[in-house]
Amino acid sequence: MNYCVDVPVDASRALAGSPPDRYVRVEGRANGRPFRTRLTPRGGGAFRLFLDAAVRAAAGVGAGDAVEIEVWRHEEPPGPRIPADLASALAQVPGASGAFAALTRAQREGMIA
Repeated sequence: MNYCVDVPVDASRALAGSPPDRYVRVEGRANGRPFRTRLTPRGGGAFRLFLDAAVRAAAGVGAGDAVEIEVWRHEEPPGPRIPADLASALAQVPGASGAFAALTRAQREGMIA
């Protein structure tokens, strides 16, 4: 079973930006407990916020329970943090930073791990 909260259209549009992002990285609180996730489109410009088991347990909620949600856009760029030595090496080779950024997140994480 998927546990979720439907985000109102006005709030969805404000969080999605302009032009709207398909998936919106957010952070927030569920009953005061912090979480990070992404909003999933549900149609008509609105989004859905899925609450995983860890968030539900921390917030003390289950199916059908009322939950207080605060949510805001998470602005940190996706992907792993680049270690200083790698960032320095990429900066020394023309086009290397752009090529590294063009890799998928999994590829970048694999190279850093």
